[in-house]
Amino acid sequence: MRLGILSALLGGALIIPPLGSAVAEGDRPYGHMLDRFESIDADGDGKITLDDIKERRAARFAEADANSDGDLSIAELEALIEKRRKEYLARRHGGLDINGDGKVSAEEFSAGGNHWFNRADVNNDGVVTREELRRIKFHHKS
Repeated sequence: MRLGILSALLGGALIIPPLGSAVAEGDRPYGHMLDRFESIDADGDGKITLDDIKERRAARFAEADANSDGDLSIAELEALIEKRRKEYLARRHGGLDINGDGKVSAEEFSAGGNHWFNRADVNNDGVVTREELRRIKFHHKS
């Protein structure tokens, strides 16, 4: 069971950033992949193939395999997940720090929900209904 959970975590950590980053990047499905298209498109042909994904995952695995033994220990997995978490937080903080002072004020933090609300309020009536939420595509499912 523990191995299954770690495998699921590892799969996401190797290729896809935390789900929250998708929301931070404009509520676009697979927005992180659009932003990193060139780095995923290993052969530079303008297309992402399964081989490109495999190559990216292999590179991430090798980077995470600190002792180069061909396996990821719990400690190596934890380090990988922590690195990805820090990268996400840095991106998220940068998006929330509207005035660029290196801090996120209560006002800036609160304003972070405006984009989500405006996208969800499909008919622009100032309220979000369940039907509107069903009609738009967000990155995560509850």
